[in-house]
Parts: sequence; structure tokens; C-alpha cells
Amino acid sequence: MKNTLVTFAVIVFMTINFTGFTQNKVAVLSPEDKSNSGFANVMREMLITGISKSDYYSPITKALVDKVLKENNNKIVEVGDEEMVSKLGKQVGADFICVSMVQKVDSNFFITTKLVNAETSSVVFQEYLRTEKGEEDLYDKVDELAKMLSNFNNNSSSYQNESNDNLIAVEIDFLKYMVMPKDFDNQMNYVIARDACSDLIAHGYDDWFLPTRDQLNGLYLNKEKLGGFGSDPYWSVSALDKEANAQNFDKGVQQDLPKSTVLNVRCIRMIYD
Repeated sequence: MKNTLVTFAVIVFMTINFTGFTQNKVAVLSPEDKSNSGFANVMREMLITGISKSDYYSPITKALVDKVLKENNNKIVEVGDEEMVSKLGKQVGADFICVSMVQKVDSNFFITTKLVNAETSSVVFQEYLRTEKGEEDLYDKVDELAKMLSNFNNNSSSYQNESNDNLIAVEIDFLKYMVMPKDFDNQMNYVIARDACSDLIAHGYDDWFLPTRDQLNGLYLNKEKLGGFGSDPYWSVSALDKEANAQNFDKGVQQDLPKSTVLNVRCIRMIYD
């Protein structure tokens, strides 16, 4: 009986300590609603619920987070403002801050979520999803994001240190570039494509960008070597007022298209020798 009680006590002690070491406090901020869709509050609640079910994180109460936001006169914090996010996280006592964004693109919605380390201001997790049926599957996509976030283990290096074995470098106009091995899962309009590349953290790098028209043509000329390209057009960052340059990867034709057009996206980064 004595041994049984000792064993039980040890198990309880280990469980308490294991939980304490693995669960980090997360402050979930109100999503940035770029198109005033009205879904920001629901999206925030769903992310909080998802995090509350995580083995790795526990959400800080929304009232405390909102109190700190009110004191800083910032009801909405932009997804790309990691410095402000880190400052607010420290004030609220969070280990991580969850920032997100919802934007309507034609009849569908583009949603993104980031997890930012409050101490270092570094982005440790980010994902993008796009609805396929407009409002009908919006909540399903937010729920999918919430599950991915809750299952992400920051103590694992698998997210930030993906294998670089399938990364290929190409030379374009005497400069070397590293190319992502695949497109984003969803096609995007110009603004979202540009921001998605600049916000991307993958394979241990955070300096990805949308290629210029000349760089994009370089990718086309190397498409067999790089692989994974579709025949539909890809965005370049080269833009005019209401249009931006794109290139068809079937025959290599370049053309200017309205920025609202939804196209393929492939990100690159420069290699500095």
C-alpha cells in the first residue's frame, strides 16, 4: 500500500511538472479585418478555443489582453508589426502572442495566423488558408488553423528547420537565388501574394520575397530544373498603379493583369556568398 501511494505521488508530481514546463501562455489578439468582413470576433474566439485544447499552450484571458490593448490605444495590431506585438506580449505576461488576419478576396476569404515569441519578437509559426466556398467554409478553415496552431510544438525544430535537401539555387543575371520547392497551396491576388512572400518563414530563412518580372522569367527558364510549376500565370512584384506583371509558365508569356486577379505564387530569396 505504501509503495502504491509513493508511486501515485511520483506520477502526480511528474504530471504537474510536465504540464508546467510544456504549457506556454498565449495572448490571442483580435484579428486584423482588412475588408471589414465582421468575422474577426468569431475568428478570435475560435483561436482561443483551439489553443485552450492544446498540450503546449494555454490562453491568457481575453479581458486581460483587451485591458492592455486599451491602455496602449491599440485595439487592432497589424500582423506584420512584430515589435508592437512583442511589447504587448511582455506587458500582458505572455510567452507568445497570436496575431491573425482575415481578408475577403473576391467571393472567398484569405486568413492567416502567426505565433510570435514575446521575448525575441521572432515568428515561430505561421500558416495561410483560403476558403473555397466563401462564408460557407470560413469557419471550417478557421477551425483548421486553430487545430494547426494548437498542435504546433515550439520545442520541436521541425517547423523552422525544414529540410533544405529539396531547395534548389538558380543563377539569374549573375545573381544567385534560392527558390521555394513549391507554390503556396492557394492562389492569391497581388497584394496578398506580395505580403505572403515577405512574411514567409521557411527552411530557416525569413527573407523571402516575390520575384521581379526579370527574376520570374529566370524561374521560367529554369522551370524544368526547379520543378513543381503549374501552367497558370505567376505573380511578379513588378507593378503599376492598378496592374502588376505576371508570367504564364506554359509558354512564358508575360502580361500585366489587374491586382485583384488570383494567380499562382512562388517565393525566392537572394543568396549572399
